[in-house]
Amino acid sequence: MASDDSSVKVTPYTVDGLMERFYWFSEIVEFRTGLSVSFTTLIWAVFISSLLTAFVSYLILRLTRSGLDGVAFTSKFTKALRNLLTSGSEMATPRDVVCYVKAHAEENNPDMVLKASDLYSESNPLMHLGESKGKIVDKLVVERNPKVVIELGAYFGYSAVRTARLMKKGSRLISIEFNPSSADASRDFVKFAGLSDRVEIVTGSAAERIPLLRDQFGITEIDLVLIDHHKELYTSDLKLLEKTGLMKNGTVVLADNILFPGAPDYAKYVRKSHKYKSITYPSRVPEIRPRMVDSVEKSIYQG
Repeated sequence: MASDDSSVKVTPYTVDGLMERFYWFSEIVEFRTGLSVSFTTLIWAVFISSLLTAFVSYLILRLTRSGLDGVAFTSKFTKALRNLLTSGSEMATPRDVVCYVKAHAEENNPDMVLKASDLYSESNPLMHLGESKGKIVDKLVVERNPKVVIELGAYFGYSAVRTARLMKKGSRLISIEFNPSSADASRDFVKFAGLSDRVEIVTGSAAERIPLLRDQFGITEIDLVLIDHHKELYTSDLKLLEKTGLMKNGTVVLADNILFPGAPDYAKYVRKSHKYKSITYPSRVPEIRPRMVDSVEKSIYQG
């Protein structure tokens, strides 16, 4: 999942939107603590956290005025709070994953590379597609048999490898990744899997790169789109793809994380737009927590 510094248009909070956000928030809390969270509990939690924030701010101000290092105190307090919420586990970087895979998988063996990645995720938090949802995507990719795939968000290259291993020789997958370090790690991941002949990792934002797909990359039409980058950019970047004229009748768009962490605006757009016929594929996310649910949205462009 790539980060993006593009301006994000904040949509008005509706009742549905607030409940959607509450849903994935409660899943995070349940994942970390094992406690179910009601809406009333959430209100109390927000109230108490507001009081705590005010107290800490006051304490930092007093420390600073007393000549103590308020910045250092803030850093230590933030780190302690983060460790409490994450049980001391830090989010692994794309480079961490690649190093582990190179040490535990066979080169030029995409399936073994994917399995090593999933094994690593069992003890190290990752934001990748994962095996459970990956099987859904596998089936949909085989059904579509794409020659040209555009991916938004490479992360460390997992989805690119998962998809490209099912594509025929001569096909192309172009993955657009905003974060340069993630893009570099993804190139190494793809190369180790032996799929550099059909996967190209492009550094930059989707907003910058999508308009260049025809002239710079020679793309004349797109068979499949994979979306798994910044959730707030799902809709705007899909609309940008529509404007290129490269999407044809039957182009399939697969979007991850519809429920967790959630892309409610995107789901509303593709489900209600006459441009698409959409199907939701629910899935568990056992890589994070057995009971956690998410979904993949398949939307077929109607031209």
